[in-house]
Amino acid sequence: FEEKQSIKEKYAQGCEYFVFAGALHPRKNIGNLLKAFALFKRKQRSNMKLLVVGRFAWNSNEIKEILEQHPYKEDVIQYDYMQVEELSQVIGAAYALTFVSLYEGFGIPVLEALNCHVPVIAANGSSLNEVAGDCALFTEPNDIHSISHQMCVLYKEEGLRKELSEKCSLQASHFSWDRSALEFYDVVKKIMP
Repeated sequence: FEEKQSIKEKYAQGCEYFVFAGALHPRKNIGNLLKAFALFKRKQRSNMKLLVVGRFAWNSNEIKEILEQHPYKEDVIQYDYMQVEELSQVIGAAYALTFVSLYEGFGIPVLEALNCHVPVIAANGSSLNEVAGDCALFTEPNDIHSISHQMCVLYKEEGLRKELSEKCSLQASHFSWDRSALEFYDVVKKIMP
């Protein structure tokens, strides 16, 4: 508990926070996440923060503009880059990971959240349903009201958040480098003469 609180003090002004981690470009749907967070803040009137961790990538001007004009600008904290250990701590102390990409090949930050027992709000579709499993609340990525609604649900229902957190270890255990290597090896053995 003390370690999580010190991370909140260092990165989120001592407040609970949602976190996004990844490159900042249109495919990651940061614009809709920021707009949904504004709706969440209007509805909940809490001191919850949104940490956006990642470097600006291609076509990120709209994201920069939304950040600059955000109605709750003081509650959105953007960090350019973090080392793996630092990012792991920030994800581990988060209230939830918000990962609402329009398309995702795998979603490493989701797996990191699961390993830290942090529930996820994820975009429906793509690979995220398989990766997050029943440790996430799913949302339509193009619907800011849907994203905001899931933020509100998770914020208001602490029992649900706890339940999702408790399922994280089991879901994360389905994914490992060793397991992937063994499965790949089995496939290669089957196709090689």
